[in-house]
Amino acid sequence: MAKGVTIPIVYKADLKGLDSANRALIGFEKQAGAISKILGTGLVVAGAAASAAIAGVGFAISKGFDRLQQIEEAEFKLKGLGHTAEGIEGIMGSALASVKGTAFGLGEAATLAANAVASGIKPGDELTRTLKVMADTAAIAGAPLGEIGQIMGKVQANNKAMNGELQQLAQRGIPIYQMLADTLGVSTDAIT
Repeated sequence: MAKGVTIPIVYKADLKGLDSANRALIGFEKQAGAISKILGTGLVVAGAAASAAIAGVGFAISKGFDRLQQIEEAEFKLKGLGHTAEGIEGIMGSALASVKGTAFGLGEAATLAANAVASGIKPGDELTRTLKVMADTAAIAGAPLGEIGQIMGKVQANNKAMNGELQQLAQRGIPIYQMLADTLGVSTDAIT
């Protein structure tokens, strides 16, 4: 991790909690295994349940590390773009605000924030608003946040929406043509 760049305390606490849960489940599995040897095969189910629980915790830990890696990569990208530690912290704050109360994680939002800033979105209110629009669009479409981010990133990079990007949004259930027609005060035929 780069000097001067910090991971929010929330994630450090998450890792400690996951590590504690993993150790507890491993201990439970060992106890269930020992008891099943003493009592016979009657507790095989308990051992299987413990193994399944440990696999679930392992999956959660893996996802946690993936999220941390996404955040770290976004921070490195922002640092490479010349942002200071304070600026990066503000950008990460926008990313967190954009996914608060949604099913999306900070790792995805951090990546989108770095990409949005790289394509010219100003950190602060403009970035937060842009990221919230992406998160809302992804939620409406039932699509991954990164997928919607790629589509909107093309629009940001070109500074205009091409029909290809509009079609991608429409295919995901976003009534983009109707929304544009309403905003511009024209018919949908004029948009397509």
